[in-house]
Amino acid sequence: MNDSRIKNFFLFCSGAHLDLLRQEDCKNEHNKYIGIGSAVFFTAVFAFMSASYALYTVFRDSSYESSTHSTDYKAIGIAIIFGLIWAGFIFSLDRYIVSTLKKENGKYSNNETLNGLLNRCVEILKASPRIALAVLLALVISKPLELKIFEKEISNELIAMQQSVILNQEQKVRERYAPSIERRNAQISVFQGEIEAKKRFFDEQNAIATQEADGTGGSRRPNLGPIYRTKKAAADNAQTEYQAVQRNNQPKIDSLRSEISAIESDLKKELDNMERVGYDGLLARITALGNLTEYQDENPVAANPVLASDTLTRRDSTAASQTVVPAIQPEERPIYKSNAMYYANLAILLLFMCIELAPLIFKILTDKGNYDLKLQMLEDKVYAQEIEAISALNDDVNKRIRIKAGENQNLLDRELADNKALMQKISDAQIELADEIISFWKKGQLDEIRKNPGRYVGGK
Repeated sequence: MNDSRIKNFFLFCSGAHLDLLRQEDCKNEHNKYIGIGSAVFFTAVFAFMSASYALYTVFRDSSYESSTHSTDYKAIGIAIIFGLIWAGFIFSLDRYIVSTLKKENGKYSNNETLNGLLNRCVEILKASPRIALAVLLALVISKPLELKIFEKEISNELIAMQQSVILNQEQKVRERYAPSIERRNAQISVFQGEIEAKKRFFDEQNAIATQEADGTGGSRRPNLGPIYRTKKAAADNAQTEYQAVQRNNQPKIDSLRSEISAIESDLKKELDNMERVGYDGLLARITALGNLTEYQDENPVAANPVLASDTLTRRDSTAASQTVVPAIQPEERPIYKSNAMYYANLAILLLFMCIELAPLIFKILTDKGNYDLKLQMLEDKVYAQEIEAISALNDDVNKRIRIKAGENQNLLDRELADNKALMQKISDAQIELADEIISFWKKGQLDEIRKNPGRYVGGK
């Protein structure tokens, strides 16, 4: 009982005419259409899984990841509902695509083999829009499942991408504060340079006076005479100038350093309060998958054990001392870029294309069977009946037109006859009136003649 229900369900999924398939001489076609129907059904199942996972990544609340409740049931419910809708759409579309693909039986050549090959080519040509649509559906269905299959690798890539985004954000914040800090550091360098210049000049003058006193320089005679006192006075003046510049510049340097400390404090506060948005959406995952599956030349590349984020952090923490982190050490071993994920992604894509195209290819490659012949006969019969019905309808309409035309002609003839009789009566009446008028005129003329005959015969 259950086997029969499953069989009928897959036959329904194949889009075939069930009444024809249930006929005795079409039972050998059941296995073919069960295979086609199962391919259509499982394509819809994959579409449900794909859409549900994709929609779950869209609707899930990221706060659940850090809470004690690890499952967002609301997002799961929404994903299941829309996944079922999408699966139903894919099922209906695939079923329609398979059911509208007909076997060709044209006569293109007298050679039976060549004629069969040409019929297959015609079938493929007519099915090309459906094949293109099936390929597009395979691309749409496979992508979310690829995201699930490579979930761990994508999660690692998302972490790296998010760190890159955070570092870029922090870099932009630092770039806003950098001009103020650099300007104050430049002023500090100027003031510090003036102090150091005066200090060097004082040290030089003091050394000259000392050498003059102990005889190691100058006149080479140990004495405290006029020459020493002159050099000592020059050293004292240099010391006075040095102390004056130091008293004048040191407060400015301290003030500028305090301003730099305040700016760095504001920078640190802004960095600490900067919002880190979770980089875990559907588009981010597709981008990460694209990065992972990008084809690369398999050449050895030296590996730096220090992560880029660690390098950036070290550079930021040691900016004051300008410590440079070495990029690559000679003893580092090279690694090789692998295209394993590229080939795995390509294999999954081709697999789903095969799954989506399987019903079409299977139906194109199989020979015409009893079901196809009966379906063609049924279609031809329905077509002939429709043509016959249209012809009968045309005959009936023409007959009605002729009858109506005859009735109109009889009516017209009768009206013409009536009009002819009426016109005859009018003509006769006009003749009678004319005779009467002539008779009356004649009588009047005779009376006039009788009264005065001479008027008409030449008399007065």
